[in-house]
Amino acid sequence: MQYQDFEDASFDAFVEATMAEFKTPGMAILVVNKDRISAKGYGYSDISQMTPVTPHTLFYAASTTKSFTSAMAAHLVESTDHPTIKWDTPLADLIRDDFVLDQSTPEGRWATDHVTIEDALSHRTGLSGNDMIWNNGVVSNRDIVRALRHVPFTSQLRSTFAYANNPYTAVAHAVSTTLDRPFGDLLKENIFDPLDMEHTTYSLDDARTIVEKSDHVNLARAYIWDDSSQSHKLTDWDNLPPSNGAGGIISNVLDYSRWVRHLMNPSDRTLALSKNAVKAMRTPRIMVPPDETHVGAQAYCLGLFSQVYRGRETLEHGGAIGGFMTEMTMVPPTAEDIKQGRGDAGWAVIVMQNTYSSAAGIVVWHLLDEYLQVPVAERPDRVERAKERQVNAEETLLPENVVKRLFGFTAPATSIQPALDLESYQGIYSHPAHHKLKITVDAASAQTTSGKSLRLESAGEISCTPLVGTLHHVNAEWWWAYTQRGPRSWILDDAVKLQFIVGPEGKVDGMRYEVVEDSEDGLAMFRKIE
Repeated sequence: MQYQDFEDASFDAFVEATMAEFKTPGMAILVVNKDRISAKGYGYSDISQMTPVTPHTLFYAASTTKSFTSAMAAHLVESTDHPTIKWDTPLADLIRDDFVLDQSTPEGRWATDHVTIEDALSHRTGLSGNDMIWNNGVVSNRDIVRALRHVPFTSQLRSTFAYANNPYTAVAHAVSTTLDRPFGDLLKENIFDPLDMEHTTYSLDDARTIVEKSDHVNLARAYIWDDSSQSHKLTDWDNLPPSNGAGGIISNVLDYSRWVRHLMNPSDRTLALSKNAVKAMRTPRIMVPPDETHVGAQAYCLGLFSQVYRGRETLEHGGAIGGFMTEMTMVPPTAEDIKQGRGDAGWAVIVMQNTYSSAAGIVVWHLLDEYLQVPVAERPDRVERAKERQVNAEETLLPENVVKRLFGFTAPATSIQPALDLESYQGIYSHPAHHKLKITVDAASAQTTSGKSLRLESAGEISCTPLVGTLHHVNAEWWWAYTQRGPRSWILDDAVKLQFIVGPEGKVDGMRYEVVEDSEDGLAMFRKIE
């Protein structure tokens, strides 16, 4: 692919300053402007080897995979071999034995038969995130789908936008099952190859093979900034989850430029997606509360967010996994552009980086403002906003603020100790969907009058960075846990509430652990099994 450097010293300085401010080791940036492509790499893809990032560097593309999963669903919907399958086909019609939702409530029983392909791809199933299903164990796509019967609904079907990864896995599983082909093979055959995305894969092994056979493609290593040591910590490849329809694609900004161009200006002459398929993907399905005060109406389509900014439609999606982040934003041609034969008038930006930080988003907004010629005086200071978000996130994790957020008060009126000695709480706790957690006594963190506290961690096999946490006692059997996945980081760290259940025999029966935030009761019951 032919591309040119940005050839803009002031832009280079802006990117480098942003990366330095937000502790970002490496970043690849590409801009599509009509028929012109500009791209450049900044920083390092591997800090220890000082390998520079280039536009050819491969990154995990994370949740931008969702647009590809939606595209494969479109392929199935348009397939003449399956004429009865439509966007409103219930998933249970395709994977009846696997797609069963909560059978303990009328809502769950009804939704089992009525959640459609479209519902799953537009985050309106009524299910919340429940990410512990896939990030707290080693599970196949089928396992993930079958776990959904063990989680409650948080809203009525089609009533509320609730971003969730697992329904995308259900769609990928349904497509793969119906076509009797591995999902990765279907992506390659129907999208990657027709669009000449020759360096895009759905597996780490394939990505490594590409690198071995190439003299110019390298695979980025991911890092997480450790606040405590003030240094970058390498993320192990073994701690990245397998591809599951919600994420998994590995690519570079050059290949992604082919994807965004196709989404902005599809042609029925290509073998990837028809114009009708792209139109379906770009059609808003449910309204989304705007996350930026200066952005107008926002909606979710199928694998894409749609919003209005400065009077122009934009399509975008981001993603983050294992220390990798990707942002892709498009400004498609207007109706007038298309009417006048200017179908290539679209603009897009793709940013891939190898750490969790606000840098990618800041660069995207800067380039978008430049393209739309937004006066500098009217542009929000996004660097300061990002810093404020970090400060706010750090403040929410302060103990006094955690207790107020989770329990509604700053300090308990009375201090009631746990009913049992802390050793009695040790053991393995299991949930049919969220897998296993282990509780041990932690003498290094005194949270009770015994001078000890409790520690939480993932138990059993796990395909991602393990969950670890320190428990803080609130009152009686109520605690909250400061949880981490990897080194201490304001982006990854969280605080959740939990309650131990002591049975009539005076033994710990289980633990109610918060898996769904901001719900009436997001506590899942983990039974003590050891």
